[in-house]
Amino acid sequence: MSRTILVVEDDADAAATLTSLLRHDGHDVYAAKSVDQALHIAEKQPIDLVLFDIDLPDGDGRNLFHRIKHEHQDVQGIAVTGHEFEDEKLPEVPLVPKPYRFSRIQRVIETLGEGSKQGPPSKSHRGKVGVVSQFIRRWAGTA
Repeated sequence: MSRTILVVEDDADAAATLTSLLRHDGHDVYAAKSVDQALHIAEKQPIDLVLFDIDLPDGDGRNLFHRIKHEHQDVQGIAVTGHEFEDEKLPEVPLVPKPYRFSRIQRVIETLGEGSKQGPPSKSHRGKVGVVSQFIRRWAGTA
């Protein structure tokens, strides 16, 4: 399933690689390296999914996601970080710890896509995403 994805990553090499791989998978991808750029893109483009780094130079990726979600309620998110993360701050968003393999990102996108076929996110969907997040942490050895 093709998605419109906003990648928010301040590391230029990581952003370029991720953007290229996602496009190769058939997704429409926009890239931003800051909160301001991401908000500008989200204001002008319909976005299905925000894949964001938590630690950005001009703000917190979690706050960015909440701001985008406030305007686009059906948008989904995937957080990536190289730091410890407090799950209760974004329980509806799966976390992919850095470094990650692209196949992990693909699996999470597929799982989120399966949930979106059922309509807007519900409480049961958020629970499913939480389970995916826990699975990813265990699989990565960070839980």
